[in-house]
This record gives sequence, C-alpha cells and structure tokens, in this order.
Amino acid sequence: ARSSLTGFLIDDYRTTILRLLLRSDALVRSIYSSSCGDSCPPLDAHGIDQWRRPLQVAGAEAALWAMANQGVPGLPPDTLARLATTDLPKAVVFGADDSVFDKSSPYTTAARIGAPPPILIPGARHLTPVNSPAAVAAAVLALARRVRSS
Repeated sequence: ARSSLTGFLIDDYRTTILRLLLRSDALVRSIYSSSCGDSCPPLDAHGIDQWRRPLQVAGAEAALWAMANQGVPGLPPDTLARLATTDLPKAVVFGADDSVFDKSSPYTTAARIGAPPPILIPGARHLTPVNSPAAVAAAVLALARRVRSS
C-alpha cells in the first residue's frame, strides 16, 4: 500500500511539474497550435496569458489531471437524451479535422440530441470557433434563420 508520505510527494511533484509546464510560453503555444491548427492566429504574449490563466485557477489542476486520465469531458448521455426531447432548435458544429474526438462523435451527438446532421467545417481542428470563426458564425446564423422560419 502507498504511504501518505508517498502520496504527498507524488502530488507535490505533480503540482510542481504542472506549474513549471504552464509557465513555458513555448509549451502553451505548442498545445494551442496542435489543437487549433495552421489557420489560428498566432499567440502573442497577451494571447499566451489568455490561454494560460484558466489553467491556473482553483480546480484547474484537478480537472487537467482528470482529463489526462479520462479524456475530454462531455455532456453525460442522460443530458443528451433530455435535449432530444426538447423543442429547442439544435445544431452540432464540428471541425472536420478534430483530433480530440472520434470521427463519429459529431454524428452520434447530433443523433442523440435530435439535431440535423452535423455541420463539419473543412480544415477546422478542435478549437473550431478560434480557427474558423466565420464558419461557426454562419452555422449559428443558419440555426437562427431556422428558428425564425418555423
């Protein structure tokens, strides 16, 4: 069995390592770039700070380690099922080149919430609103038009 001292040391090392990594501008840029793609605006010092700060607030460390162990969180299946029973207009907008989620994810999500087939944005990666803001805005406007016409 692990002693409390071992657990304490591991947690301290883990916290220290995470804090050191988050202080690295190069690492923040690398993660942003790999998630966002070539079409994203480059990060200047202010942009790096904007992406770093949410990772340094209370609770962020636990969430990051949980994501590292369990994957990116999503809505629970029962919440998705409840969405399917509402009359709310729905749309799934997804980067066609998203490497975080399985390729079937946008189709499965759309089916689960009772939405039309997903809108796949060509060339967009995981941070679709950042790398393809005009395409995401067009999808939102199309949803708004559907609401007004019904």
